[in-house]
Amino acid sequence: MDWQRIANVGIDGLRVPARCIDVELSEPLPDVAESHYQFVHLLIRLHGQPVGAIPVQLADGRCPAPAITDAIIERLARQLVRVAVRQAMDRPLATLPLDADLLAQPPAVDDEPLPSITVAVCTRGQSDNLARCIAAVRRLDHPDAEIIVVDNSPDRAAEGVAGGRADVCYLHEPGAGLDRARNRAIVAATRNIIAFTDDDVIVDAGWARAIARRFGASPEVHAVTGLVMPLQLETEPQLMFERYLGFGRGFERRWIEDVDPIPRSIALRHGNTGRLGTGANMAFRRSVLSTIGGFDPALDLGTVTNGGGDLDMFFRVIKAGGMLVYEPTALVRHCHRREWHELEEQLSDWGTAMRSYVERNRLNYPEERLPFAVLLSWLLGTWHVRRLAWSVVDRNLSTTLVLGEIRGVLGGGGRYGAAQRIADAVARRFGPSVPQPRVVTRTTRHASRRSRDVVEHTIDLAEPITPLMLSHPATVRLRIGHEGRAVAAGMFAHRSHTVSASRLRDVTARLVGRAIVAQPAGVRQPHWSEREIAAELLATLQARAEGMRSRAGRSKSQRRSRAHTRR
Repeated sequence: MDWQRIANVGIDGLRVPARCIDVELSEPLPDVAESHYQFVHLLIRLHGQPVGAIPVQLADGRCPAPAITDAIIERLARQLVRVAVRQAMDRPLATLPLDADLLAQPPAVDDEPLPSITVAVCTRGQSDNLARCIAAVRRLDHPDAEIIVVDNSPDRAAEGVAGGRADVCYLHEPGAGLDRARNRAIVAATRNIIAFTDDDVIVDAGWARAIARRFGASPEVHAVTGLVMPLQLETEPQLMFERYLGFGRGFERRWIEDVDPIPRSIALRHGNTGRLGTGANMAFRRSVLSTIGGFDPALDLGTVTNGGGDLDMFFRVIKAGGMLVYEPTALVRHCHRREWHELEEQLSDWGTAMRSYVERNRLNYPEERLPFAVLLSWLLGTWHVRRLAWSVVDRNLSTTLVLGEIRGVLGGGGRYGAAQRIADAVARRFGPSVPQPRVVTRTTRHASRRSRDVVEHTIDLAEPITPLMLSHPATVRLRIGHEGRAVAAGMFAHRSHTVSASRLRDVTARLVGRAIVAQPAGVRQPHWSEREIAAELLATLQARAEGMRSRAGRSKSQRRSRAHTRR
């Protein structure tokens, strides 16, 4: 079982209550003081990019900065070096290998204009959560973000919170169902990118900018999901949700598409779409939603299926030949359920939602019926059974929650059919939920190709990395060098006609790894690890941060002195 992912979300050894804190490495590391907590859960970022999360135990409510440094080196050295190398790829590398000074430089600033974006918040009577969510959305640093709040409560419960604001468009969707509310937002949106979040979420100030930048820099991308971190870890159920693998999907950008040159069933490869993201943090190009239709109103909260609308949309994007990118820089924090009964209900609903999503697509895609049946059998007979066995020996995993999700899967077989009938009745009363979801299957002019051609492409790290244009789906063989010297080589498959510079940089950074990093100063042994690199990089970052703070302090003192002299 892939329980090593627990370390990736930084909860191994954590105890509640724990305070959730962001730590930016390009700024002076703080001495943490939290008198009411024994632990802190630190999200480590480098120039805004999430690197990873770590738990740190407090002694008498305090943890000095050197202890945080040691914890980062101990737990996140490899991830920190990976992120630093990837950020270095954003600019031509005049010299190799990269020393700590070069790795510490911030990534190149993209001066391309950001695409405009619509932010849609769907809510149903959660006024306290909604007020907090709207306040965060209004603080977004995107220059052109349209804000839409769709109230799905029958009595307009959110109007007092969201209505009457000049910068917020309040809409009421009387027909019950989260997917009907999402579709109402799609119809009302005026921007080319539509990002969805939930009312129990606090978006990071750079969330919309990160989403827009991904779409703007990568024309081959049709959908984006992002990192969801806990807002609070105050109770045992909130911590257990993270141990259950919750919403966390890691800290590394992933590019997901079906690269098979022949359109065929994809459920075995891409049907388990829960691993791609969640509806609390997702965005789509408006053109894609116009092509494949909106969300299925028979799915998700407010219906008897209890969820699945996001899973279904992710699958339909990939099924239609689109690409989905998981972008960890697009960060939100989610308020997990505080009580056990709430968490048990949520996990049972997850099982029902998964089964309903499967049944929906077995009905709509005949070629996917058998693959989805196999996927469902694997989920029940392998994944959940193994988790159940693991929960017996590991107290960090709740047997009750696993059984609840299994019951949801087993009992959800007829839910989608019932939800369809209810959705039809709602549509007759309140009007159809437009745009209607449509079945769109990938087609290609090159369907006769039984294998991908291999396209050779050379990248010189001393030169800017530019997009690669393909005439058809292909396997790209990269040869990476620096001023005539070979550095690395590798292959990847790509389906669309454009391989963006951003994806090429991701692949390049993964292939070169630490091979382009200089041996840390003072390290004499021939085999050195990422810990030595990370320690030197952290020291360089902190020296720069302290230098900037000292210069800022002197500049402030000089301004005060000049003002006093003039008086």
